Amino acid sequence: MRPLHEILLPTDFSPRSADVARYAAGVARHFSSQITLLHVLPPVNLAFAAFGSCAMLDEVLTHQNEETCDELRHRK
Repeated sequence: MRPLHEILLPTDFSPRSADVARYAAGVARHFSSQITLLHVLPPVNLAFAAFGSCAMLDEVLTHQNEETCDELRHRK
């Protein structure tokens, strides 16, 4: 197998994606690879955004995702 220098890991933070993240971490350790985590936020409801709360919603979702990423980063 050719060495993997970078691994792109899409996730939805579900339990199943956590299993895949553990597997990817093992592969990354084996090849001394860097993992880039990819998570796409769901589309914002335009009716909600019309009230000027879109920035607040983005801030809350970003904070939640950062916490989840920190938890994943510290798991072994």
